[in-house]
Amino acid sequence: MDERKFDIFELGTVDDTVAQFGGKKLKEEVTYITPAIPMFGEPCLNPNVFSSHELTHPAVYSAVVKDVKIIGAAAFPIIQNKSICHQYFSTEYWETSEQATLSCYIKQDQNMIGYRNIKERNNYACSVINLVGNGSYNYAHWMTEFLPQLVLLKEAGTNLSCYKVVVDSRSYPSMLDALFLLGITEDQLIKIDAMSLNTFPEGLWVSPVANVVFQRPNAISSDALHQLAEPQHAIFHPDALIATRNTFLALVAQHDCETAPEKIFIKRFSGRQYHARAVVNEALIQKKLEAEGFVSIDPSTLSFTEQIRVFSKAKYIVSASGAALLNMIWAPVGAKIIVLMNDAKVVNYWYFSNIAFAVGHQLSYVLGKAVNTGNWNDINHADFMIDYQCVCQALNAAGLSVALANITSQEELKQLPVEEVLKHAVQLQHDSLFELATVAYKTILAKVPNHAEANHHFGVMVAQTAGAVDALPMLETAITSKPECEQFWVTYIDALVMSGAIPQVVDALVLGLNFGLAATTAEILGQDIFSQLHTTQADDDKKRLLALVMRLKHARLLNEKQSLSKIKVLFFVLQKSVWKLDTVFRAMLSDPLFDPVMLVCPCVSLQHEEMMAELEGTYQHFQKKGYPVINSYMQETDSWIELQTLAPDLIFFTNPHGITRPEYYDVAYMNYLSCYVPYDHQVSQYNNNQEQYNQCFHNAMWQIFVPHTESKDIFIHTAMTQGANVSVTGYPACEPYVDSILPSTSVWKPQDTNKARFIWAPHHTINSPELPYSNFLRYAELFQQLALQYADTVQWAFKPHPMLKSKLYEYEGWGKEKTDSYYKFWESQPNTQLENGEYQDLFIASDAMIHDSGSFLAEYLYLKKPVLYLVAAVNIKDYLNPFGVQAFDVCEHAYTKEDIICFIDTFSNVPMTKVNMFYQNQIAPYFDGVKPSLKIIADIKLSFGH
Repeated sequence: MDERKFDIFELGTVDDTVAQFGGKKLKEEVTYITPAIPMFGEPCLNPNVFSSHELTHPAVYSAVVKDVKIIGAAAFPIIQNKSICHQYFSTEYWETSEQATLSCYIKQDQNMIGYRNIKERNNYACSVINLVGNGSYNYAHWMTEFLPQLVLLKEAGTNLSCYKVVVDSRSYPSMLDALFLLGITEDQLIKIDAMSLNTFPEGLWVSPVANVVFQRPNAISSDALHQLAEPQHAIFHPDALIATRNTFLALVAQHDCETAPEKIFIKRFSGRQYHARAVVNEALIQKKLEAEGFVSIDPSTLSFTEQIRVFSKAKYIVSASGAALLNMIWAPVGAKIIVLMNDAKVVNYWYFSNIAFAVGHQLSYVLGKAVNTGNWNDINHADFMIDYQCVCQALNAAGLSVALANITSQEELKQLPVEEVLKHAVQLQHDSLFELATVAYKTILAKVPNHAEANHHFGVMVAQTAGAVDALPMLETAITSKPECEQFWVTYIDALVMSGAIPQVVDALVLGLNFGLAATTAEILGQDIFSQLHTTQADDDKKRLLALVMRLKHARLLNEKQSLSKIKVLFFVLQKSVWKLDTVFRAMLSDPLFDPVMLVCPCVSLQHEEMMAELEGTYQHFQKKGYPVINSYMQETDSWIELQTLAPDLIFFTNPHGITRPEYYDVAYMNYLSCYVPYDHQVSQYNNNQEQYNQCFHNAMWQIFVPHTESKDIFIHTAMTQGANVSVTGYPACEPYVDSILPSTSVWKPQDTNKARFIWAPHHTINSPELPYSNFLRYAELFQQLALQYADTVQWAFKPHPMLKSKLYEYEGWGKEKTDSYYKFWESQPNTQLENGEYQDLFIASDAMIHDSGSFLAEYLYLKKPVLYLVAAVNIKDYLNPFGVQAFDVCEHAYTKEDIICFIDTFSNVPMTKVNMFYQNQIAPYFDGVKPSLKIIADIKLSFGH
């Protein structure tokens, strides 16, 4: 590890600390035998549970120590720059939480530990007791590893009022209540944040009262799933737990406990869904147990005192694995504990069983099949299903007589009518009696293999208890036998998602639409699936699903908007320099059917100050033109306008990239009919055309209007829509060039004499190897020299790509000061000007262009004027599509400084034959007759029923 980035400490031991500071022994070393663990339900794959094991916990000491450092939530306290490890700590099988987050590296062979990502550093002048470590804000870890330290100190006669007490800032109120019961006051608490480094001159240290492996190395990784837990991975000092129980029972349980229940079912914390280890059929288990006299308790709703009192008379406790189960320590000795847990072989069965044994209880497990609910990605926290019959078996084995379900033998079932057996099977399934239900379903399917309802119900149960993959054959049989049943399609598609068969989901949706699946159901189901997919999901599968969902949504939205008397159209504008829909916008302004409005949106790829300046400048630009325009930023409320307040019927995009706020990007195109007219002339190709033709954006568009047939061909072969939403209209932004009408007022800076008007337009890809267009860094100084050298004969317009400036700000060797100075040069010279806005009039009144741009490669050819393309890479054609290659071939090319100077000197003699031919063959056909802007409007009218 790089020591410069870490706070480095030695590893220290408990024994050395005791020897150095003269520790006081609070509890003797203890050896005990933990019994075999009774297991019910699914098979347990860890053979060690079926044997007893001898465990030893070291003695517990306290000592007054000097120079204490505590890192919030970190496993080990640091005393005189030595990190004091637990006695049984080993990196071979024990990983701390800070290691898991890459905030700590431990080299045990080098006796060294290093921390990084320290959030803050605090120095205190008080003496402290530390109750912070791995999991110290978790109720279970707190109750067994931290709170007992304070109990033992109090039991030893320590005056706790002499110390501050360090706790995790995330501690729950009930955890702090425990401290207050011990006499600690609020003023004594020091609450520290995770990964903060806190230094104290002195502390009252207590050696570990438990040696619990926080997690195994790489526990979440699939390559570690072979590592089984072992009994010694969760060793608690029994005397510390017993002392904790007795202390608080003496403080609390003497009063108001008369009505405490003897049979308790612990409900999982309802506010948590992700990584909750939830029992999927908990509600039914709860109902069944309540019928047997159990009282359901959610400890998260109770104070610490209330939890002690509620559990103080419990003889039977049933609970899913979780921190709330630690309330079992308040139960009388000999309580029977039934723990519900998933059947993953890597889980630690000894954590709760060793605690239960330490306080004199008997514990058993009921294992259920893990269920892929989408709410977990770590098998230790997987949700699962429990067979209630197995819960009954565990309770009966624990001495509580619970009625088992009446069992009808398979032979008896065979004699009954199929529909009666089906009714019986469904009831068993509903009662979470899965083994019995399985027998009943198999009896039906042995008689009628294609029975639709039996296959469907059985498939649902198998998906919940064994996994979706095993359920698919039954669910496929159900839809084949009864394709008109919509619910069968929904269940089948859900199972495909659960099994990870995303490519088949779209096929199933399409097939279902042809039979019993309603379009509205398919749209809702598809969108819900799309929203659940992780961004790492295979892109094409996700986009193919999105394309189908949006096709259904567009059909619905269009149907709702048929024959509107007025169509409100919202045009998203990011920067005035890339506004390419002026002809469409003006045509709509003059058409009574349309109500077009511009919404200026922030370009979040810019630095904040630049973004806000660009936003306001673009808004002012269009306001001066008299256009109906809205600024998305509302200064008076410091907020961003919500689209629903504008109620558009249709939205126009010109940029496919997510460089604005989500509400003006994916949130918008996912909820409104959306059109896309590319801001560029589509000449480039890179990254297998994915960014320009096959983002989620492209596949979600209602209509895409492209400038040439080559563009549509690429969509057909690249996008998941296969070009179904693409129309070739020609490029509306270039209509002014075809008309070639000189503006009434020149946008060029006035000159004393006639000069050639040159545009220099550098691209922004200064550090983009995937699109090596830009020569800016190579020629930046040269063009300044040329502007001065040709001051008497050439007038220059510097027309940089709008993204160039922000990239130069970040580029090493440039930065803001140099970039601003460079731009200022072009703005301030008598024969130069800086152009950051619309440029049609600039182009029309120019004489020639020099550039390495993308879109301008085609756009400037409309004017049939000399153009020089600066070639940055010898294989430049590899980064151009077929249309772009043809455009490139008719330009003049420069590879050196001399080529540029030659073009300036001879531009008036450049032959235009190839350019004119390109215009006639590749441009003019799209403008013969109806202009692109009017084609777009005609298409919209037709779709809206006009």
